[in-house]
Amino acid sequence: PEYLDSLGWVYFQKGAYELARAYLERAARRDTNEPVILEHLGDAYERLGRLKEARVFYEKALAAAKKMPPRPDIDIPRLKRKLLKLASENGVVAAERP
Repeated sequence: PEYLDSLGWVYFQKGAYELARAYLERAARRDTNEPVILEHLGDAYERLGRLKEARVFYEKALAAAKKMPPRPDIDIPRLKRKLLKLASENGVVAAERP
Protein backbone atom coordinates (compact mmCIF):
# COMPACT_ATOMS: atom_id res chain seq x y z
CA PRO A 1 0.00 0.00 0.00
CA GLU A 2 2.86 2.41 0.70
CA TYR A 3 4.16 2.04 -2.85
CA LEU A 4 0.70 2.71 -4.31
CA ASP A 5 0.31 5.70 -1.99
CA SER A 6 3.67 7.12 -3.06
CA LEU A 7 2.85 6.67 -6.74
CA GLY A 8 -0.57 8.23 -6.25
CA TRP A 9 0.96 11.14 -4.36
CA VAL A 10 3.42 11.81 -7.18
CA TYR A 11 0.51 11.98 -9.64
CA PHE A 12 -1.33 14.26 -7.21
CA GLN A 13 1.62 16.64 -7.03
CA LYS A 14 1.80 16.69 -10.83
CA GLY A 15 -1.87 17.69 -11.00
CA ALA A 16 -3.10 14.35 -12.40
CA TYR A 17 -5.80 14.06 -9.74
CA GLU A 18 -7.93 11.37 -11.38
CA LEU A 19 -4.92 9.11 -11.84
CA ALA A 20 -3.78 9.89 -8.31
CA ARG A 21 -7.24 8.95 -7.01
CA ALA A 22 -7.09 5.55 -8.70
CA TYR A 23 -3.77 4.64 -7.06
CA LEU A 24 -4.73 6.10 -3.70
CA GLU A 25 -8.00 4.15 -3.67
CA ARG A 26 -6.05 0.95 -4.28
CA ALA A 27 -3.68 1.83 -1.45
CA ALA A 28 -6.57 2.59 0.92
CA ARG A 29 -8.25 -0.73 0.10
CA ARG A 30 -5.05 -2.54 1.06
CA ASP A 31 -4.46 -0.60 4.29
CA THR A 32 -7.65 0.82 5.73
CA ASN A 33 -5.99 2.08 8.93
CA GLU A 34 -3.08 4.16 7.63
CA PRO A 35 -3.85 7.84 8.30
CA VAL A 36 -1.45 9.17 5.67
CA ILE A 37 -2.98 7.08 2.89
CA LEU A 38 -6.50 8.03 3.97
CA GLU A 39 -5.57 11.72 4.10
CA HIS A 40 -3.98 11.59 0.65
CA LEU A 41 -7.12 10.01 -0.76
CA GLY A 42 -9.17 12.75 0.89
CA ASP A 43 -6.92 15.34 -0.73
CA ALA A 44 -7.45 13.76 -4.16
CA TYR A 45 -11.22 13.71 -3.70
CA GLU A 46 -11.17 17.35 -2.62
CA ARG A 47 -9.25 18.42 -5.72
CA LEU A 48 -11.71 16.49 -7.87
CA GLY A 49 -14.63 18.32 -6.24
CA ARG A 50 -15.90 15.13 -4.57
CA LEU A 51 -16.29 16.87 -1.24
CA LYS A 52 -18.43 14.32 0.57
CA GLU A 53 -15.88 11.60 -0.16
CA ALA A 54 -13.08 13.94 0.92
CA ARG A 55 -14.83 14.50 4.25
CA VAL A 56 -15.31 10.76 4.76
CA PHE A 57 -11.63 10.02 4.21
CA TYR A 58 -10.43 12.95 6.31
CA GLU A 59 -12.65 11.67 9.12
CA LYS A 60 -11.28 8.13 8.68
CA ALA A 61 -7.72 9.49 8.70
CA LEU A 62 -8.41 11.48 11.86
CA ALA A 63 -9.95 8.50 13.65
CA ALA A 64 -7.04 6.25 12.65
CA ALA A 65 -4.49 8.90 13.66
CA LYS A 66 -6.00 9.22 17.12
CA LYS A 67 -5.50 5.48 17.68
CA MET A 68 -1.79 5.56 16.81
CA PRO A 69 1.23 6.66 18.74
CA PRO A 70 2.56 10.05 17.60
CA ARG A 71 4.45 10.04 14.31
CA PRO A 72 6.00 12.98 12.47
CA ASP A 73 4.02 12.22 9.30
CA ILE A 74 0.65 12.28 11.08
CA ASP A 75 -0.64 15.78 11.78
CA ILE A 76 -3.94 15.68 13.67
CA PRO A 77 -4.36 19.49 13.75
CA ARG A 78 -3.91 19.59 9.94
CA LEU A 79 -6.64 16.97 9.50
CA LYS A 80 -8.95 18.97 11.75
CA ARG A 81 -8.24 22.12 9.72
CA LYS A 82 -9.07 20.29 6.49
CA LEU A 83 -12.41 19.16 7.95
CA LEU A 84 -13.19 22.69 9.13
CA LYS A 85 -12.27 24.12 5.74
CA LEU A 86 -14.65 21.71 4.01
CA ALA A 87 -17.39 22.56 6.47
CA SER A 88 -16.97 26.33 6.22
CA GLU A 89 -16.21 26.81 2.52
CA ASN A 90 -18.35 24.15 0.94
CA GLY A 91 -21.22 23.55 3.31
CA VAL A 92 -20.13 19.98 3.97
CA VAL A 93 -20.98 19.13 7.55
CA ALA A 94 -18.16 17.50 9.49
CA ALA A 95 -19.30 14.73 11.82
CA GLU A 96 -16.79 15.81 14.47
CA ARG A 97 -16.03 19.38 15.33
CA PRO A 98 -12.25 19.74 15.69
